[in-house]
Amino acid sequence: MFAGAHFSLLPTMAEAFGISSCEANAYGVPALVNDVGGTSGAVPDGLNGKLFAPDAPAGVWRDYIAPLWSDPDRYTALAGASAGEYARPPELGDRVPGGPRHVDRGVTESRDG
Repeated sequence: MFAGAHFSLLPTMAEAFGISSCEANAYGVPALVNDVGGTSGAVPDGLNGKLFAPDAPAGVWRDYIAPLWSDPDRYTALAGASAGEYARPPELGDRVPGGPRHVDRGVTESRDG
């Protein structure tokens, strides 16, 4: 699913962590999410995607995506940062209230084979 995607959108109103954002980043797909629950732990705003206010209308999302879509260099930089953020090993300071900032890649990889 993510292999052919350009963005991952998660306009959820409740989310414990945002594992799908980590999965998107594994494919170099920027994650665009509502800033609710634990999503900010998986998507530091502007680094590997974008956090939106939960009540942000669709036009706000569109206004963020449109300039990236029309500027391949900016999009490529964000996509590269998304992949890089996934690949970066967690550090001791990578914690947010309620849990780890990154999913343990070893657990994910062991499920895949």
